[in-house]
Amino acid sequence: MTSTQVTEAQRICTVVLGSGRSGTSAVSKLLALLGVRANFTRDQAGESNPLGYGEDAFIIESHKRVAAATGTGSVLPAGEVALSDAEVRAAFDRLQQYLLENTTPGEPWGFKDPRTSDYLPMWRRIFNRTRITPKYVLCVRHPATVLTSFAMAYANTPEKAQLIWLNRTLNALYETGFSCFIIHYEALIAEPVVIARDLARFVFGKEGEARVDENAVRDLIRPELNRSATRPAAPAGPLAARLYAALKDLSGADFPREPLVSVVQDLIGIRNTFLPWASEGAKGRAAGRSQPGKDENDPGQDRTKRASDAAQRDAALEEARDEMESGLKELRSQFAAMAAENDHLTMLHLELRIAVEQLQSRLVTAEAKVSAVDAENGNRTELCREARSGVEQLQSRLATTETKLAAVLEAEEAKRASGGIGRRFLRIIGRGS
Repeated sequence: MTSTQVTEAQRICTVVLGSGRSGTSAVSKLLALLGVRANFTRDQAGESNPLGYGEDAFIIESHKRVAAATGTGSVLPAGEVALSDAEVRAAFDRLQQYLLENTTPGEPWGFKDPRTSDYLPMWRRIFNRTRITPKYVLCVRHPATVLTSFAMAYANTPEKAQLIWLNRTLNALYETGFSCFIIHYEALIAEPVVIARDLARFVFGKEGEARVDENAVRDLIRPELNRSATRPAAPAGPLAARLYAALKDLSGADFPREPLVSVVQDLIGIRNTFLPWASEGAKGRAAGRSQPGKDENDPGQDRTKRASDAAQRDAALEEARDEMESGLKELRSQFAAMAAENDHLTMLHLELRIAVEQLQSRLVTAEAKVSAVDAENGNRTELCREARSGVEQLQSRLATTETKLAAVLEAEEAKRASGGIGRRFLRIIGRGS
């Protein structure tokens, strides 16, 4: 989903999704700062949430009612909740009416509740019926830090916190068709103004950036909010780590979806191994809430029927346990294969690194030799140039000397010729006297 212009007739609902402890409250407050209307009727600040929750009490309570009626939770997927259940249908109708009352054409309205990811199929039906356009904002935070934050805020075990992070993040991506605006909590803390500008364009279109008050954004999103970063982080399991690895470099609304889709589909396939177990557990929890057992308090109850019902429940639980153990076995096998593949890739990576270092060393040696040869060739060229110049100078001096010598010889020859004539004249004179 890319940023588009908000038209006068368009009803927009921004929906902030996330695992919880992932920056959803901060993003909800940031959207309100940008001009998205919201009902912060559950907004008390506390030690674990200094900005306040930024939540809508009506929507929170509606989600709780659906969870109670269906026996679902955040650890495993709820799937498509049945509107045939009276309590679920009543919650559905109330939410539908509530959205129609609060949304206004041309003025985005929104809400935030981490439980929303558990019931996105239901919300999709609400949006379709009301013709309200949802704009999903997904808050992502490193799962190891989320585990630490869950433990600090709610005393959750790392195992439960990890299942919540994995399940809600998978649901948010898959059920929105990957059409969402991704915000990484770490980036929000580091560059709040940049995130605010991008988010404003996503919600309001091109003119949205003008809504960003940089000073107000920095006052709202402060580095000290990231308190879990100062605590030792519990290690994330392989499934959560794999999903985060596929997400960590993706942000905003325009990101390459194909690699992420492949990873999400694979992880949902693994997760769905446990759906029968989750379904049986949900049925049991829902039945326990809606029809309390009578036992000795109802002397007219048929004991034989109670025994039969108990046997059926035991059989169903045994079947669910068998399916769970089978799923765990398959999951362990997949983990082992992934670990072996990871070891193989690690070894290949090490071998490649050693080969690259060897090649780099050989390249340095070769470059040194080439430099030495170039230097030696340069010296030889200079010597040749000097020798050639010397030869040319000697040749010039030799030519000059030869010229001078020829002149001297010619003069000597002339003298000898002149001297012979004089002696002969003297001899003649001598004879005459």
